[in-house]
Amino acid sequence: MSPAQKLNAQHSLSKAATYAFVILLGTMVFATSVLAGALEPAWKFKRQLAAWDIALTQTAQQVALPEQAIQHGEAIRQQISDIRTQASDRRDFILEAASDQDNLLAALGLPPEEGEAEESRDVQKQRRQFESEISDYLGRAAQTHIIIRRSDTLLRDLTLASQNALIISLSQKTAPPLSWSALTAAFTQTGVLVAYLFESPKTWWQARTADSGVIWSWLEPLLVITLAGGLAQLSNRLIKKYAGRDLSNATPTYTRRLLGASIDALTNGLIPFITLLVVWTWAITGTANSSPELIEIANGLGIAAVIFILTTAIAKASLTPDLPNWRVTPLFSKRALHIVRRITWLALFIAIEQFFTHVLRGQEMAELKSLIVLIYSVVAGLSFLYVLQPSLWKLDMEWITAHAVTRQSDKTAPLDHTVFVQTVKRQKILIRIFGAVTALIVTASIISSLLGYSQLSQFLFGNLILTALLMAFFYSLSLLAVEWIDIGMRQEKLQDRFQLTQDGGETTLFWLSGLIRFGVAALALIPISKAWGLPLEDIGVVIFNQLNGIQIGHATIGLTDFFDALIVFLIVWVLFRFAKRILRNNLLPQTRLDKGVQYSITTVFGYIGLITAILLAALAFGIELQNLIIIAGALSVGIGFGLQTIANNFVSGLILLFERPIKVGDLIEINDTLGHVTHINVRRTEVLTFQNAEVMIPNADLVSTSVVNWTHSDAIGRIEINIGVAYGTDTTQVKELLLQAAHSHPRIVRYPLADVLFLDFGDSSLNFQLRCFTNAIASRITTLSDIRFEIDRLFREADIVIPFPQRTVHFASDHPDPTKT
Repeated sequence: MSPAQKLNAQHSLSKAATYAFVILLGTMVFATSVLAGALEPAWKFKRQLAAWDIALTQTAQQVALPEQAIQHGEAIRQQISDIRTQASDRRDFILEAASDQDNLLAALGLPPEEGEAEESRDVQKQRRQFESEISDYLGRAAQTHIIIRRSDTLLRDLTLASQNALIISLSQKTAPPLSWSALTAAFTQTGVLVAYLFESPKTWWQARTADSGVIWSWLEPLLVITLAGGLAQLSNRLIKKYAGRDLSNATPTYTRRLLGASIDALTNGLIPFITLLVVWTWAITGTANSSPELIEIANGLGIAAVIFILTTAIAKASLTPDLPNWRVTPLFSKRALHIVRRITWLALFIAIEQFFTHVLRGQEMAELKSLIVLIYSVVAGLSFLYVLQPSLWKLDMEWITAHAVTRQSDKTAPLDHTVFVQTVKRQKILIRIFGAVTALIVTASIISSLLGYSQLSQFLFGNLILTALLMAFFYSLSLLAVEWIDIGMRQEKLQDRFQLTQDGGETTLFWLSGLIRFGVAALALIPISKAWGLPLEDIGVVIFNQLNGIQIGHATIGLTDFFDALIVFLIVWVLFRFAKRILRNNLLPQTRLDKGVQYSITTVFGYIGLITAILLAALAFGIELQNLIIIAGALSVGIGFGLQTIANNFVSGLILLFERPIKVGDLIEINDTLGHVTHINVRRTEVLTFQNAEVMIPNADLVSTSVVNWTHSDAIGRIEINIGVAYGTDTTQVKELLLQAAHSHPRIVRYPLADVLFLDFGDSSLNFQLRCFTNAIASRITTLSDIRFEIDRLFREADIVIPFPQRTVHFASDHPDPTKT
């Protein structure tokens, strides 16, 4: 693509983005005005209010019943949240309509005071109408606010009811699973379960055969499994071929190893999961009407397979026991192999337990459930503790050394050996703490199961396993995301595009990685707290709702308004930054404008973008234009009292940009500072001196003080060289040689002409001055030095002497006083 085509493409992209932005703003304004103006009549609002009241009353009755809170807790919570959302949206529309009417009322002005002339009847009628409508709207807003507060109260009560119901369910006790009666009943129930597992698929198959025929009943599942499996196998081969591990490479880089681990987890985990999901969806769809019992069996098999596949895939991808050169974790090969094997067995036990949990759901087999929970707690608990054994997690120092070398060669973040070892040691300490907590929970789970508290045992150990899996998954996800971001941000193309220096890139990476870790931790905390019965999500919703309904005057603001304003500000600012970059790098260089003018245009465009982003963000936050005017008035008062200097510098910066007495790149001299202007900012101007010192000069000083601009109109300037020659030297020859030295330099211009002045007869020399003009006044020091070298060479060749001052000193002893003889 040619440069012109690139320019046209970028210009088209900029225009498309601008048009899309304008259309988006217009749509938002139009939708807001339509919604605000489409306020329903009073009778319709009362009907909606009555419907909300009835729904909340019925919901409150359900929340008061513990069994309803347990069975239909999520549906009740969703219903309450929907009512609250509807009421909140309706209140916002009503308050917006009240604000519009208030603006119209303000347009009529203040009512006349006593003794003043009365208003006309039309104005009085309009004033009463506006006041009546405002009063009606505010009354509606108050009624919807009551609905919102009732919803918040019901959500809190539902959370407390769910907590109490959970405590009651965990406190239920059954017969100890190892008692003779329980073992006998469990043995009998085992036979029933086996018969159930065989009869349900048989019944399903007979129903399918009767509906679809024998041939299609066999052909359809074969086609589904073959098609899904074939596509999965083809995808695996293609992905591994073009992005997988290259086993012929004995020393892969860290980026290549990380990519190999990601591809391995994808092909061995995600793709089989998607394939299994397709087969499971087909099975559920085909059995929903004919065999509801088989749905639980299919769910159990599907969840068990997913747990086993994903757990083993992530473990093998990260530990890579059979490929030590491709490993991304600092562990020995044998220990990595042991960990993978133990995790595989643990995943198998968890999968089996999940299968029986789903199959036994709704079955009256309490003794068999208790026995399965006991066996699962003992076997899986010991396996889990075996995985967390500290001796398995010993560091491989050779791997760490090789890891540091590959990161340096891969242009990723340099690895600090000490920091890395300390980080891994802290992780080992956390593993030991987690292992101690795990031992306590496993012990409590086994004891609870032996005493007959099977639900408590299942709750403890099941949530422990779920917590461990979620922590491992989200921790791996955060590490993977941070590493890939690190690799991406250190690419030269990305650094050039975003103009990132090494320090700036590291700072951006630090904050971005911290934000990612915080976000991933917050995401992991939600399901973990919900599994353990901690109502963090509900508490967060309640707090968010409380902070999202702060009413100021006729406006309601909250966290959503703040985030909306922040998003609007960032979008507008990024769009203007993008347009500013196109303007600076692509459009303005194609014009004949001076570089200083180009800099002024781009700077002013940036100011316009910042002001536009602030105004649009304020409007998105709910601040109206008249309020912005009031705020601007308050700021003007503050400027008058305490911000005079800042305001003076800001206005002076605008004067410098528009009047342009100095421009970026000019060589200026102010007071004792001589240097080039590098930036003209809002408050100050940056000057880079010849000593490479950056001097910050307030803009007000540049406007109010005399400034010498050596390159204001052009870069041509006069330079002078003073020189003296010995008495008796041919002055004409001196003039010719001086002009020759000046004309021989490439920076000396032919016009204005160079000249030599005979200044004076000195004490020891004839004094001359060479005057000439250079086309690069900024390089006058080096130009003067070059010409002096040339003058010295020419004078030596012509045997012209440059004298130095000489004086004869006579001492008194050389001439005796005659009066003393």
